[in-house]
Amino acid sequence: MADPIAIITAVISTAVAIQTWIDQRKIKDSKIYELHFTLSRIATILSPLQPALQSDHLAVPAHEHHTGSSASGAPKRSSSFSSTGSSTTAVSIAPSSEWSRPDPTLVTCFQDIGEILNRIKDDLQLWTAKRSKRAALLEFLRPSAILDRIQEHDRRLSRRLEVLAFAMQVHALKVAHSPKQARALQQEAEATLPELLDEVQNAEVRRFWAESVGKDCSFIAGKELCKQLGLWLHVSLDETTSDTLLLRLDEYAVGGVTPSSLDAFVGRQSIESAISSLGVVGSLALRNRFQDIDPSTIKPLLVWVDDAPENNTFAIGPARERGITVIVLTSTATAKVWVEANEGLLRRADYARRLRFISDNCRWEADNTAATENYLNITAGEAILRYLRGRQYQAPVLIFCGWSIRSTEYVLSFSRTGSTVISTVVEAYIDKLARGEDDDHAWEGFDVEHVPPSEFQPPQNLWKTVRMS
Repeated sequence: MADPIAIITAVISTAVAIQTWIDQRKIKDSKIYELHFTLSRIATILSPLQPALQSDHLAVPAHEHHTGSSASGAPKRSSSFSSTGSSTTAVSIAPSSEWSRPDPTLVTCFQDIGEILNRIKDDLQLWTAKRSKRAALLEFLRPSAILDRIQEHDRRLSRRLEVLAFAMQVHALKVAHSPKQARALQQEAEATLPELLDEVQNAEVRRFWAESVGKDCSFIAGKELCKQLGLWLHVSLDETTSDTLLLRLDEYAVGGVTPSSLDAFVGRQSIESAISSLGVVGSLALRNRFQDIDPSTIKPLLVWVDDAPENNTFAIGPARERGITVIVLTSTATAKVWVEANEGLLRRADYARRLRFISDNCRWEADNTAATENYLNITAGEAILRYLRGRQYQAPVLIFCGWSIRSTEYVLSFSRTGSTVISTVVEAYIDKLARGEDDDHAWEGFDVEHVPPSEFQPPQNLWKTVRMS
């Protein structure tokens, strides 16, 4: 079961980071202003937690520093390591507080709010990215549509905060041994709060959630959802289908699924049709769409997600010289929408085995505004990986980072995935893409330190500058 303290801490830290982010940019748009007001309500609603809150200011490097080779040719490693929930103040809850053991209803409220806050964060990044120097890759985005989404997220957040306020009062009364008052307050909430499922568009999803999960339940654990979906469809979901479904629905790894995320996934289809596109059957269907493609006609494609792409010129330039198309994206949100907008191109390259991804692990999500600070996304690498695997991309993914390498053990849960701080591992990884080879495995795994010489002989004319630096 997810740790309640970690869940509540993450929600508070994310809300503080978003509010600070908006304050620094002095955004005047009315929809953003309304969102800012909603975020400020979180502090008021969570005031009972204030005596239990602790603040820790943690120093974080300006960027993750990757390592290359020393003058002797031996790999160099970063010696520092740090982690934090945001670029501002990391908030935590004292373990001795009664709030460190909230009831499950309260925990699910926080999980639901956490999912909404993450979506808000992504959309704010997209909205500001349209004004950045790198907006050319995002020409298909309409700022007004993004603002409309932010407004809808704000409405959902407001409704969830009402539920949270009641849930916290009920919890406080239970702790104070006032069960009658708690029941009365619960009945009042049921009578006055808006229906949770009113925001769900798909009729079958609404019916499934009401009958199988509960019309007043805003969140369900992933495994339990898969079980209930199996009962609903009268089938047993295989492990591959279940895992892929949860990667898709729990995109931000908050520990479960909301009715809105299930509704967005199903769309206008039936639940059965949506789920049938996943797992073994769905993977075969995708592959059959591209079975006639001649791999030799597909140009190799490398998608590199990093907030500081200037640190990767040692590899980007040589990769392009070798005929690889390199797409550089600087935030999690822009990477996701670019992948969605270019799905056809990526699917063809994926099934021709001519596609690879590289991502940093922790990312300063920026909008290239010199006057403002940025916030640290400590789950950036895992978020991109979950996103890609949830959409059934089989392409290799390499996490290339610095001080946060020790937090990349998540790569062990996915196939064709690895993490490293060593630039020669990255070079070997790119070399195989340039050669059209897809049978390399030396880079796979956690914190890979080297690739055997038999696996990689760098072209000296391309890598010479990096070796000498």
